[in-house]
Amino acid sequence: MDNKIITILTLLQLKKIGRKTAFSIINKNYSLLNQNDSPTNIAKELLLSNNYFDYSIIDISNAYDTALEKIEKTKAYERIKVITYWDTDYPNRLKQIDDPPLLLNYIGDISQLNQTKSVALIGTRNINSHINKIATNLGKLLAENFIITGGLAKGCDTAGHKGCLQSGGITVAVCGKPLDVIYPKENRKLAEEIIAKKGVLISEYFVGEKSYLQPFIERNRIQAGLSEAIIVVASGVNGGTMRTVKFGKKHKRLICCYKPDVKHRNDENFQGNIKLIRDGAIPITNNQSIVALTKQITQ
Repeated sequence: MDNKIITILTLLQLKKIGRKTAFSIINKNYSLLNQNDSPTNIAKELLLSNNYFDYSIIDISNAYDTALEKIEKTKAYERIKVITYWDTDYPNRLKQIDDPPLLLNYIGDISQLNQTKSVALIGTRNINSHINKIATNLGKLLAENFIITGGLAKGCDTAGHKGCLQSGGITVAVCGKPLDVIYPKENRKLAEEIIAKKGVLISEYFVGEKSYLQPFIERNRIQAGLSEAIIVVASGVNGGTMRTVKFGKKHKRLICCYKPDVKHRNDENFQGNIKLIRDGAIPITNNQSIVALTKQITQ
């Protein structure tokens, strides 16, 4: 991996420097990142040029050692590649959010995310046969025009991924763990099928790296960022699905919801849908509503 990746990761290992701070430091003096020098020297120059004097050579050296260890572990997995925010193939939609990942680990062809529009198909993990059928069918229908983004989670995510693959579509799984750890383990076969059928696995985390305290919330912001629209299959009023919707609203993505029929209107798994529709989300009721949504997104 090139020095640019190591330098960015070195900055992220320093205390009190998170994604937003590192982005600001690098973006103000991006030309320094391309210098033919050691990552520690480049990191030092970037810090000094932004008036960060709080870090000693030892601090930077220790951060570099930690970064290098993470990269070496990742390099042991030949399929896993790393892309930076400033690279050509980095997903353009993800650049629109206020807290984009500076580094993405991925398996597959990530460049296609800039070639075809994407929608996030999300919902509860605790599904029944009715919800499973809805998610699978939506995955099939939407895959005709969009890349389907999901989180590889149990329930609606899994059904959406599978529906997409069944129709010959391309799907992206945004993972809340490093890519050497497929979670849940029941979806290892699904993950391999996604890759085999030209899809992509994406993670913000390097091999061996511990996730943040709330990795799936972190993942949800990426799902929303990658997508033109957030489509809720089934959700209660609280939970991870609603957090993804919140990210979607924040970044002005279209919010759409499956509208349950009268028979299922009182199901707890659809109360989030009903609330969102009342608040202005676009209802999805039949194939015609999907056609209308497709036109709205692709105009």
